[in-house]
Amino acid sequence: MKRNLDPYDSRRDAQLEILIRKKLDILTERQAPASLAPRVLAAIRTRTQAPWWQRSWLTWPRSLRLALMPVLAGYAGFLIYLGGLLWQRIDFAAWGSRIAEAVSPITGTGDTLAALANAVLVMAAALLRQPAFVAGLGLCLVMYFACIGFGTLCYRLVSPRQ
Repeated sequence: MKRNLDPYDSRRDAQLEILIRKKLDILTERQAPASLAPRVLAAIRTRTQAPWWQRSWLTWPRSLRLALMPVLAGYAGFLIYLGGLLWQRIDFAAWGSRIAEAVSPITGTGDTLAALANAVLVMAAALLRQPAFVAGLGLCLVMYFACIGFGTLCYRLVSPRQ
């Protein structure tokens, strides 16, 4: 005799519903504390009466959110620019030797690890000096955040409001 393994079997759903109903009927109802409802209502009232800048960013006025977008993009660009300046000033050979010195007593293969660390750092430095790679990296970052924003928008449109 074969067992029905169909996850959408209506008979299994009905049996599960009956089992859950029996378990729930055994449980006794508990009363909420009398102070719970006033506390919840007070918390809701304070959240709705908070100034707009203390609420969620999605509840801010649309004009302010749109005005803030170029500011945030400029800030992100400034941070990327500063990161590029700092990256150019890093002494990769010194970092490789420091890594080798730190790891060599533990593993005994400091020279190999130093060579690998230097190779990785030199490759990273060479890649980050290529404008196409940096542009591609920036595009990936922008697309990542665009996907998060689009996914959030789709979720907000589909999910029921409470």
